[in-house]
Amino acid sequence: IYIMNKSALIISGSSDIASATARLLAEKEYSITLTSRKTQSCKDLVKEISDTSSKNCFLIPLDIRDFDSFDNFFSNLKESPDLVLFCPGKMESDELISSKNRGHFSQEINDIVATNFSGPIIFLSKLKDYLVNSDKKASIIILSSVAGDRGRLKNPFYGSSKAGLSSFSSSIRQELGKSKISVITVKLGFVRTKMTNHLNLPKFITSSPEQIAKIIYQAHKKKKNVVYSKFWFSIMTIVKLIPEFIFKRMNF
Repeated sequence: IYIMNKSALIISGSSDIASATARLLAEKEYSITLTSRKTQSCKDLVKEISDTSSKNCFLIPLDIRDFDSFDNFFSNLKESPDLVLFCPGKMESDELISSKNRGHFSQEINDIVATNFSGPIIFLSKLKDYLVNSDKKASIIILSSVAGDRGRLKNPFYGSSKAGLSSFSSSIRQELGKSKISVITVKLGFVRTKMTNHLNLPKFITSSPEQIAKIIYQAHKKKKNVVYSKFWFSIMTIVKLIPEFIFKRMNF
């Protein structure tokens, strides 16, 4: 019996969620291609998956802020993936959030926007074209955030850039609605990762990277459109219903 090889492309493979998902997909018999700006941080994961799985695991350097490198990246891909997990993300530093002069942090703000929004929408546009041309059934899974559902004082640049990413995801989902390609937006609430380890997160509404990996895999299998991590759909429904005249007096 001929068994079709399944392959996954994971963009920004050094994140905790990407690593957990890579391990899960390797268990599910996917060959894995990871990308990272910091390739050194992915080498242990590549070795771990290669040692424990019968499937291949590759690592390709990619900086999502470097728009000019994208064409070369796609021309060098070995195969068209069945699943693409897209998970770059950058949050504000404590210094930026606590500053009374946020406009002085223009370089950091630019880096947040390039990582969370402008780089991703250019990359995803090229990815979409690449997958359409390959004429293969595939899922594009885009990690966004509940922070994009309503702008807040605590993460204005991260939240607004993720709002833009969620909106763009909706656009390409509509564009590809009649194609073989599913576009899935995963809106994450609190997750215990390197990016949030300095925060005191409430356990009840905080997920582990492994829990998120299962959500991602199930969303892919069921061809979902938009999914939230635990309880966050209900939480954000309430947050979005708060009238603006009350919301602007709140501090969260």
